[in-house]
Amino acid sequence: MELLQSTQNLIEKTKKLASIADEFNIPLGAAALQFPQAHNIITSVIPGPRSDAELLEIIAWQETKIPVEFWTALKDKNLLVIDTPTPA
Repeated sequence: MELLQSTQNLIEKTKKLASIADEFNIPLGAAALQFPQAHNIITSVIPGPRSDAELLEIIAWQETKIPVEFWTALKDKNLLVIDTPTPA
């Protein structure tokens, strides 16, 4: 039962994240790729594309400009802890 509830919570959080990403017209994958890069202990993120198309998509995500307001919105909606490092 706990696993089912945890899975449901994860699905709901993902839907909320996707909704905010849609509001800002950014791919959720771009946010997921760029988010860990904001922390000072992270030296690299290796996404591992399985095809040429995925590689091109990852490159586009890395180059996507994500406004600071997106990260602020995630914090305002309690989807990120307020003092979580986020990309500038």
